[in-house]
Amino acid sequence: MTRRRGAVVLGLVTSAVFLALSFRKIPVGQVLSAVADVDLRILSLVLVTKVLFFTLASVRTSILLGPRRRYAFRQLFTSQLIGFVANNALPLRTGELVRIDYLAREGGLSRSGILPVVVVERLFDAASLGVLFVSVLPFLARDLPLGAAFGLSLGGALLALAAVYAFRLRPERLVSFFEALARPLGARARAFVSEKAYNAGEGLRAIPSGAAVPLVAVISAGLWGCGMASVQIWLWSFGIRLPWYAPLLVVVFLAFGLAMPSTPGHVGTYHYFALAGLTAAGLDPVRGLPVAIVGHAAAVIPFTLVGIPVFLRETFRRRAGQAVDREAAKGEGPDGA
Repeated sequence: MTRRRGAVVLGLVTSAVFLALSFRKIPVGQVLSAVADVDLRILSLVLVTKVLFFTLASVRTSILLGPRRRYAFRQLFTSQLIGFVANNALPLRTGELVRIDYLAREGGLSRSGILPVVVVERLFDAASLGVLFVSVLPFLARDLPLGAAFGLSLGGALLALAAVYAFRLRPERLVSFFEALARPLGARARAFVSEKAYNAGEGLRAIPSGAAVPLVAVISAGLWGCGMASVQIWLWSFGIRLPWYAPLLVVVFLAFGLAMPSTPGHVGTYHYFALAGLTAAGLDPVRGLPVAIVGHAAAVIPFTLVGIPVFLRETFRRRAGQAVDREAAKGEGPDGA
């Protein structure tokens, strides 16, 4: 309990610091005036990119969980939606745990059986982010040729795919590799790394076929593409024209910012790192902050409001199921009668 309280406090402090940094030296009245000028018709297209994001994420989960359980698309989409709501409404970023619990109940599987698949999803996301990060280097370090960055990105993507193929066939090698890296660390850190590596190995083992690897990789890249499309829509809704790589910069900056501890909904960290990406693309901070504020609201509020009734319904269903299980357990005698 103390550790959880400490994590919540750390998130609040982090969000407050980055929110203050975002508004530093930028007149609040000017920001609010710019926010009022947004074209809501154009901004509403963000809803389309978000639906596409949830759809692609559901398809990816379906591929990875296919050998264990065939889910209806509605169940997979619901799992994404309630996980999103939990991350934006509850502390400690509990969305993944909520999603795992829902899939376990709906599919009659153990949570430990679904966790490795979720870990593999995050691995594919991290690999895609690494490729994107290399791709933006020429725009951050002007002396790096674009061709060199493209070569590094392509090489990194191929290397990541080769690693997935190799560890999918022999996941114990993945565990051994990370255990060797963690050997100089303390016992608790070694145990943590070993557990995560084991889950990742089990998730890679669950990939149904070698042909599924590039498909999952393409879908993972498509998820980041949805994020970049959303950023471009923000810019269009304000009538702002930036270089073609601006959404790429913003998405990469946001990915690092959202990994930091913060409040539910990533207040402060979202604004600061979105603004940092826009500024790196050449936009004045006074114009960039309204875009970051509106972009954050468009990314979080609509589907959180839509998803809250679904989240509450599934929460009540889970509690009702737990109550039935407890009553059934009470009714059983020592001999299981």
